[in-house]
This record gives sequence, C-alpha cells and structure tokens, in this order.
Amino acid sequence: MHCSNCYPGSLDARKVAGKIVVCVSTDPMVSRRVKKLVAEGNGARGLVLIADAEKDVPFVAGGFALSQVGTDAGAQILEYINSTK
Repeated sequence: MHCSNCYPGSLDARKVAGKIVVCVSTDPMVSRRVKKLVAEGNGARGLVLIADAEKDVPFVAGGFALSQVGTDAGAQILEYINSTK
C-alpha cells in the first residue's frame, strides 16, 4: 500500500490535514526527508515513522513534529490505532 509508506502523491490531503500521520517505511528508496515532506505538504501536523533503518541517526525536521520508532514499537502503535476504530 503506497499511502502507508507515504510515497509522493499517495496521501489524501483532506484525510491527513491537521492529523498525525503514521508511515511504515518498507521502501528504503524513499527517504525520511521525502516522507516528512509528503506528510507536511499534505497538511499533516506531525509524522510517526515506523522504520528500523537510521533509527538512531539524528534527523532535523525543522518545526514539523516527527518521531521515528522501530518496528516493535510501531507494531504496538498500529495495534492501538486499529483497536480504536
């Protein structure tokens, strides 16, 4: 699913505007920076990126709220989100 990876053009701005977006990074060809720009460009208030790659490498997101978690913590976040629907 392209939207869960935050590919360019995959998010619906009407659905993500003002919300915190959760992206699952399964494609190393799309960088954290691109995912952040996609979410931010669609009006999201923040981004939770689920990815083990570069998890411990600092990332400057400017004034945009961004948090990166590993796949174990990410699975718990997704489980919680899905349980509240």
